[in-house]
Order: sequence, then structure tokens, then C-alpha cells
Amino acid sequence: MKNHFKKSVLCIILITAISSLLIGCKSKTYTATSEGNEWNNKALALWVNGGYIDPNKAIKYLSISIKLDPNDVFSYNDRGLAYYQLKQYERAIKDYDKAIVLDKKYTFAYNNRGNVYYSLKQYDRAMMDHDKAIILDDKYTFAYKNRGLVYTAIKQYERAILDYDKAIFLDAKYVTAYHSRGNAYKHLKQYKRAILDYDIAISLDEKLVFAYINRGNAYYNLEQYKRALKDHDEAIKIKPNYALAYGCRANDYKALGMITKAKTDVRKAKKLDPTVWVPTFK
Repeated sequence: MKNHFKKSVLCIILITAISSLLIGCKSKTYTATSEGNEWNNKALALWVNGGYIDPNKAIKYLSISIKLDPNDVFSYNDRGLAYYQLKQYERAIKDYDKAIVLDKKYTFAYNNRGNVYYSLKQYDRAMMDHDKAIILDDKYTFAYKNRGLVYTAIKQYERAILDYDKAIFLDAKYVTAYHSRGNAYKHLKQYKRAILDYDIAISLDEKLVFAYINRGNAYYNLEQYKRALKDHDEAIKIKPNYALAYGCRANDYKALGMITKAKTDVRKAKKLDPTVWVPTFK
């Protein structure tokens, strides 16, 4: 997206990557009481930090589990997560559909299917699934957070903030809820409130590169270009090959009149990703 300011065009990033913001919910740990559950536990061993380290292998294991027990709701849900990670969205939806047929009160499947619909930009369907998950469990933190992302996508930022508020009330250390609420405040041009949320997100996760990018952009909007530069420097330190970070830092340099450095960052950004946003020069 692009917003117009006095000196330049500011890059705005609202990250919804699977690994960081769109939370998929894994089924609970299994007790290996059958051959099928043993295969499910093999898949479970591949689940690290919110994703499968080898989703294809997880799909293989979970498919065996489903073959041995076609009514295993958990295996369908978890295989759906692996398909989602591979961006095989239609297959993921099919697995979540099956999980819901087997258990119409299985909140994880509604939440996870909502995430897929979100990725497909089918926001009405995503909203219905997250609504259903919350109806089934009104303390389901992830569903509030993910519904907030849907509200953000359809530009209902005040509603999004209410959902992020609820997620944070349920989990005061929910780092991506703070980050996402900061993004909503930034859309509303409430930059100081956005910065407060990014501050909390960074205090909870000092390596959250997206929070540094977005806080830097908020400082840019407040014309605090040196602070913006500091944050974008930190983002590059954390993720040296992140093209957008170079584009945003180029924007800072341009605002500070450091044109040579700005153009160097533009070249670096375009080398890393020819499609990335960068500031232009006359």
C-alpha cells in the first residue's frame, strides 16, 4: 500500500505470515494407544514453533494415520495445517471440512479454515468461521486475533482493535496481537498509540522484525526520521536479506537528505526483490 506524505511515499507493511500472525491451532498431544496415533505422534514431532519443519513428511504420516482411522478428526485438522503451510489451500479446506463433519464443535478446525479463507481473501467466509469458533469458545484467544486480521483486511479498524483488545485481555503476552493492534492504529493514523503497541511487541520478542519495520514507519509518519532510521537499521540487522527493510530505510535516508545512501539501499532492495516497494527520485 502507499500513503502520500510531504516528502515521499511511505511503505506500509501489514504482515500476516503463517509463521508469525495467522495462528494455526495444532491438535493436542496424542497418547499412542493405536497404530494410527503412533503415526500422528510422528507428525507431532515435526511441529516446532508454530509450524512443521517438514510439512510434506507430516502429510505423509498423517495420511497413514487417516487411512488407519478414517474418523480421526485430529489428523484431518493437523494435515490441513501442513497443506496450509504449503499453500495448498483447497486441500487444507477439504481436510478442515472433514474435521468439522466429524465434530461440529471442533473449534480448532473452524479457526484454521478461517485462516485459509483469509489467505484466499474470502473474507466473508473467514469471518463466519472465526465467529463460529468464538461462539463455541468465547475464550479462544487465537480466534479473536485472527478475526481482528479479517476486520483489518476489510478496513473495519475499530472492530479489529476490539478483537485485539480481547485477545490481549485473554493473553497479556500475546506478542502478535500487540503488533496487529499497532497496525490497526496506524491505519487510523493514531501513530503514537501504534508505537506504544509496537514497543510492547518488541519487548516481548526482540527479534520481531516486522514490529521494527512498522514502528519505523510510524516514526516516519510523525516526521521523526532518525528514529525511523534506527528501527529500519535494526530490522536489517535481524534479517539482512529483507528487501522491504532496505526500501523503508531508503525512504528515511531520502527524508534526511542522504540521497547517496538512499539510492544504495534502493539498489540493494531491488536486487533482493525486483517487485518490492522503494522510494523514487526525480
